[in-house]
Amino acid sequence: ACSPAALGPSGSSNCNLSLAQALPPISLVHVTPCGPLSFPASCAIPATGSGNLIVIGFVSAYMTTPTVLSITDNVGNVYAEAGNAYASDPLAGAVDIWYAKNSTAGATTVTITLSSGGQGAALIWEYSNLDVLSPLDQTAVLSAQPATTTPSGAAVTVCSPNELVLSIMSPTSSISGLLAGSSFAIDSL
Repeated sequence: ACSPAALGPSGSSNCNLSLAQALPPISLVHVTPCGPLSFPASCAIPATGSGNLIVIGFVSAYMTTPTVLSITDNVGNVYAEAGNAYASDPLAGAVDIWYAKNSTAGATTVTITLSSGGQGAALIWEYSNLDVLSPLDQTAVLSAQPATTTPSGAAVTVCSPNELVLSIMSPTSSISGLLAGSSFAIDSL
């Protein structure tokens, strides 16, 4: 429904759009582990779909902190670092998150290039039915907090009902799971 309904030359109108169906649920298409490897390295992944979100979490090996310089794939998707997602710790190593929004179909190889050689691992997720035009929301990077205390930091909020919340950590020991009552799912490196 638009008001006004008819327009003259160079006119404008305000319109409301009602959807007959709800947004489709976010769907995890693939999860592909890559590593531990010496980087730079290429990772084989199942062929990606069109218009999806590809997220790559990179964790460097213990006590090495190379940064990810670039991520490319065989079909030319454009990967960007998730803002200030890079974090490092002298004991646990480094963590970085990169992503490609609205991907071109058919990527089967992802190449991760670091600032210097190093050991590490990556986990590659592909999601469908996300709003690939929306901005990337971020919250504070929380690090060096004792495991015996309740984590503190900025709240995680989303701007629309069809968003994905993703967190990657580089622990100094194994992850045993999420706190009781958490509504999130865990898929660790």
